[in-house]
Amino acid sequence: MGNSRLILAILVFLLSVSTAYGQTEFIHHHKNLVKLKSDKDLDIRVLYSDSLQSTFYISIKKEVAAHFHASHCETVYVLSGKGMMMLNDSVFKINKGSLIFIPQNTPHSVRVLGKKPLKVMSIQSPHFDGTDRIWIKP
Repeated sequence: MGNSRLILAILVFLLSVSTAYGQTEFIHHHKNLVKLKSDKDLDIRVLYSDSLQSTFYISIKKEVAAHFHASHCETVYVLSGKGMMMLNDSVFKINKGSLIFIPQNTPHSVRVLGKKPLKVMSIQSPHFDGTDRIWIKP
């Protein structure tokens, strides 16, 4: 229960800050972001991380293929853009303001709709170092 309260507190804080400063602009102007990965399709930056959780800013140009996390849950908040999200057996549209909870062991993917990137905040719990991403072969 402690991890969920921490994630909720961080999410409420970030949402209140993003509302006050203009959602995407706050993220882009923050000078202390650590770039984790950046290529032609994906830009991932660490907002904050400790032993209990990792919070990322992610800009997706095309898609994130189907995968799951055996030891992590994930909460995704859409800052801007539009996409089609697959979560288990459901497929649904997401856009600015969408909040998606992804339990551990739940297959998920996202495909961007339109020409603008899908920009999200992703909170993984516990701490996420990238090794607990299990790709699902098509």
